Amino acid sequence: MFAMYLSHSALTTSCYLRLMFMSVVQMFWSLIVTSYTLWFSVYFIPLRPWKNWDFVHSNFSRIDQFENVFTPELVLTTYYILWWAVPISSFIFVGFFSFGKDSVASYKALFKQLRKESNFKAKSTGSLLSIPRYALVS
Repeated sequence: MFAMYLSHSALTTSCYLRLMFMSVVQMFWSLIVTSYTLWFSVYFIPLRPWKNWDFVHSNFSRIDQFENVFTPELVLTTYYILWWAVPISSFIFVGFFSFGKDSVASYKALFKQLRKESNFKAKSTGSLLSIPRYALVS
């Protein structure tokens, strides 16, 4: 069924399904991370009241520094979890596209080409700008 709709595009059925499944996984992962961040922000970080723009922008350039000893364990754990959310999202993306049938076929073709070219040895022509010539190693 998908092949009929995908016949006029460069997408294959397996690539399309992999893309859709990755979108669903990323959507649920983002929903979990966002919900956790919202829960943490609402219950553990007090908001300053809004009075006017001068009040909001007072001490705007101030950067506070705190020792980790005085930071609660839940806050540190939450920050570490949120810092790792982006690399985990990247690994999910790479995982879906690195191990597909099309990608594995491309890897095999690349390694076959590299194996073929490893039988050749570059001969220098003496010029820095010249393209090296290859000769078969016997």
